[in-house]
Amino acid sequence: VDGNFYKIIRWSAYNFEWFASLYKTHSIFEKALLTCAHRPPGIVQSTLLFGYFEVAVQMPFIAGECCAGNLPGWVFPPLLRVLAWLTAHGLLYEDLKPDNVMVHEKVCPPTPPLVADFFLHLFLLH
Repeated sequence: VDGNFYKIIRWSAYNFEWFASLYKTHSIFEKALLTCAHRPPGIVQSTLLFGYFEVAVQMPFIAGECCAGNLPGWVFPPLLRVLAWLTAHGLLYEDLKPDNVMVHEKVCPPTPPLVADFFLHLFLLH
């Protein structure tokens, strides 16, 4: 829709504490994105839209393929930069796996890998 990807999460799928944590964590993430001049290219900005019984996640639609199976070696340095940037801002991404890494290998040189499902798996370090 309009060049964006939307994911709807119903309140019934998670408890209230999880949604409160999602809001707090995403607020810290958004603030870090806005105030940091140098962010790694593998981070995709997303917006949370809260309703009464659900939350919608809006982010740009990005063409690519997930790395189902094994991650190619060239993706590790950029992914480590993303994880280091998150850690420096007090955030932890806990669902890094090949299915959540998007690449566009058909472009030469390949574009930096992007982390998918980012917004659901961020947690505060403290």
